[in-house]
Amino acid sequence: MADPADGSIGSLTRAAAQVRTLPELAAVLRVLRRRHARRRRDRELTYRDLAERTGWSLTSIAEYFTARRLPPTDRFDALLVLLGADPAEQGLEHHVQLIAARKRAPAAGHRRPVRRAVTSRAPSPPAGRRPAGRGPAAPAPAAAASG
Repeated sequence: MADPADGSIGSLTRAAAQVRTLPELAAVLRVLRRRHARRRRDRELTYRDLAERTGWSLTSIAEYFTARRLPPTDRFDALLVLLGADPAEQGLEHHVQLIAARKRAPAAGHRRPVRRAVTSRAPSPPAGRRPAGRGPAAPAPAAAASG
């Protein structure tokens, strides 16, 4: 991947065109975040700032920027706009779709696990008794009065 470190439009666009992996995509997002700060002559938006501006969880934002999770296409687009990506850079969406398709494709010979329904339940305790360890035992039935 081309080095997008300087954040110039040309280098970032070239780097984006070469994105093939999730870590490479996250690196491009981080460069956009730094460049956005330089253009505003301000600090970088924190993950908390981004979460507040988008309405997404802080965890989700962190996972997108640290390559732990691929952002859905609509969220990726929103991040590009929020971080001031130009139209050429917004073409990164195509690469997100390619990465997502690769992640969804099962490996050769891989079978999906079968979910089995739970059909049995634990037996209920006898009437008038409580399971062990759940408070005082129920009183013993009273002896029949003799008369």
